[in-house]
Amino acid sequence: MQQAVNCLVKGQGCGSYTLRGGTSPDLRGLMTWSINWDRYYGWEFMNSHEPFLNGLP
Repeated sequence: MQQAVNCLVKGQGCGSYTLRGGTSPDLRGLMTWSINWDRYYGWEFMNSHEPFLNGLP
């Protein structure tokens, strides 16, 4: 997931994929299919990805 976001935001780690409209440096969010399940599992999704997202330029 973080590699995909790096591709979209920075244009890095895209492999053979080419971004059509360029990068999206203002992208700042991810969504899990159910916030309720994330809460049930101790915010695992949020805790795993929040530091990464906060570290984006």
